[in-house]
Amino acid sequence: MEITAKLSHLRISPRKVRIVADLVKGLDVTQAEQQLMFSSRRASRPLLKLLHSATANAKNNFNLTKDNLYVFNIRVDQGPALKRWRARAMGRGAQILKRTAHILLVLASKKETAINKRKVKKQRPEVEEGLSGVSGVAPRGKTITPDKKIAIDKTDKKWASAKLRQEKKRFYTADKFKGAAQKVFRRKSV
Repeated sequence: MEITAKLSHLRISPRKVRIVADLVKGLDVTQAEQQLMFSSRRASRPLLKLLHSATANAKNNFNLTKDNLYVFNIRVDQGPALKRWRARAMGRGAQILKRTAHILLVLASKKETAINKRKVKKQRPEVEEGLSGVSGVAPRGKTITPDKKIAIDKTDKKWASAKLRQEKKRFYTADKFKGAAQKVFRRKSV
């Protein structure tokens, strides 16, 4: 079950609101409230009010408690921009865009209720001799036994470590660290 709350025409740039929204996405409602209360960003206050509105919608419309909810999704879209002018050299004027944001907050219940349909999770096969970072991955050419366990030879450790190295290289690429813009729009939790 999804509970929504909307906020339109917030007079903060969507880029700045997304930084705070990304901190909260996927958290429990109580954890999200704490994160927003102690955040020093300007966008955290309107997002906290929107979160309270969504929990009130859940309580009044669906009889759900705050403890059973988590932030399923937050979408921050661009709203209309207010156009202003600033005086520049030689009698010219430069346009200033004061941007606005539209926010859609979606909450979902953690525990299955009578209204919700039950979802069946796919079970991954368990690894008999575990390797760090490769649990549940079947090596090439191996088959899964009926009790969903795979036997890994000690020779397959080379294959696993090569896969870990590739993942590590992908994480530390140049596009993750872009310099001054990355410092200004840093996504760090409390």
